[in-house]
Amino acid sequence: MRRAIIVILAVVSVAAVSGSKWQGCATIQGAWFDNYGYVWSLMQESDGTVWGDVDTDCGTYSVHGFFDDGDFDLLAEKNGPPPGCNDWFEYWGNIEDPACDRGSGGWDSSDGDHGRFSWNKSQCDKPSAEQTNSMGWGTFYPWRTAHDFYQTLTPLGFNFGGRLVTEADAGGGSDGCHFPESEFPPWTSIRQPYPSWFVGTDNRWGPDQIGWHEDAVDYYKIERPERGLPMPCGNQLYQRMSIYCTAGWKPYRVNVLECSIGINWVTSSRDGLEVFRWWP
Repeated sequence: MRRAIIVILAVVSVAAVSGSKWQGCATIQGAWFDNYGYVWSLMQESDGTVWGDVDTDCGTYSVHGFFDDGDFDLLAEKNGPPPGCNDWFEYWGNIEDPACDRGSGGWDSSDGDHGRFSWNKSQCDKPSAEQTNSMGWGTFYPWRTAHDFYQTLTPLGFNFGGRLVTEADAGGGSDGCHFPESEFPPWTSIRQPYPSWFVGTDNRWGPDQIGWHEDAVDYYKIERPERGLPMPCGNQLYQRMSIYCTAGWKPYRVNVLECSIGINWVTSSRDGLEVFRWWP
């Protein structure tokens, strides 16, 4: 049995934002270095309240303010500053997405001076890992044999909302379903162009849809037994995940992706989480 089928096998990935819409950078938390040589150490509460301190040539000032969807307003104050130093100064501006590691804005101070500033983080924040979660199988042809996974970036104590993540092939993939006369090319790598996803304020991104094309499933479960080839069969890919920084994409994890085909079932696996479906 042979059919004229031309299909590109791929890990199907749909760029999407966790939640209903894309948003700007979710946090200002971290250490910032401005163009005046000041070092800002900032923390942020879930309601956007910001607090911390800033080291200046006049000593350390206490900082408080707010941050919302990339915009901020911070007031630095010091009781009894040295002679010639300000009692307070204020910074306001925005953090540039999707890297969220630099920003700019304006400032004024208690002596009436004002101007512009820019700042950046010395090191771009990146996840230590991610947790993979099942969200269900595809619902329309030809991806009803592919599964949707949502991921949560960790550590959970840092908000990566507004950031951008992408996948790339890490090499070393294999396809145990392919045979020399197959109408389908071997599926041994994540195909380009590589998609990207925005991260939600809950640190989630997705869906990452992983699985065989339906026509490939139907083809291999018939053609392999007819040729005396064993079933089930499957493939294995290695997915390198990276997060965007001003300096470029920074890798943070390599995941194993596995997809199997049985006579009447399929499986999809991402980073050790395997899901099963009877098919057809």
